[in-house]
Amino acid sequence: VRQAFTYDNVCYFVSGNKFYSMTTGNSVTERGTLTTSTGYVSIQTNGLILLIVDGTDGYTYTIATTTFATIADPDFPDNPTASAVLDTIFVVIDSGTQAFYISTDGLAWGAADFASAESAPDDLLGVITDHQELILGGVDNTEIWYNSGDATFTFSRRAVIETGIAGPAAMCKADNSVFFLGNDGVVWRLNAYNPVRISTHHIEYAIGGYDRSDCIMWAQKEEGHVFIWCQFPTGDETWVYDVASNAWHKRAYRNTSTGVLHRHRA
Repeated sequence: VRQAFTYDNVCYFVSGNKFYSMTTGNSVTERGTLTTSTGYVSIQTNGLILLIVDGTDGYTYTIATTTFATIADPDFPDNPTASAVLDTIFVVIDSGTQAFYISTDGLAWGAADFASAESAPDDLLGVITDHQELILGGVDNTEIWYNSGDATFTFSRRAVIETGIAGPAAMCKADNSVFFLGNDGVVWRLNAYNPVRISTHHIEYAIGGYDRSDCIMWAQKEEGHVFIWCQFPTGDETWVYDVASNAWHKRAYRNTSTGVLHRHRA
């Protein structure tokens, strides 16, 4: 499974090059085919359309009609690696550039509907939304944008954080904040616009031995604890931060045939 996304009691997920939906009764239906079979996938919705990007192409899934389609608009970004939604507006990062593109419906993309994160000469890697703001993570810097309603381009820059992110999936939000793995191998938590270090020297030493660019972060809540997962597919390790206890631990999957521990299968 390359990505899973839940909306309106339906789970949508990509496995291999197939896009599926699954109901609460565990009934699974194949809905479409992607052009890629591996790599990170991002899924977002405005309530009507699901937008799926896989680093190579973009796809739409119309919920009401269950219609899946590849975005053929020539103004859609060439390397769409990450996406987000703010005020029902879709935002897509164009990998290898400073540009991010927007669309009000996910179907039509205008040639002029883009902006650049230009506080520093680095490329964008990922994006999420939090507290009505876009968090645009770059190689060396992270920019905060908001919906100013400007007639030329609706989003405007509000702040700059002089720390980049490790990869397109190396951010998540939980516990009323944003967590991310920095380009420096440190795990940070945003306090307003100030990053606060939450990793230890031991964790940073371990992370330093992995390929950080494919890190996948997500949050899990269980029995009052919020867990921040840091999954390293190439490094084959999984580290988890317990926000409540401010402590780290490792999770793993044990191969019963060999007895070897691998990254957790979540």
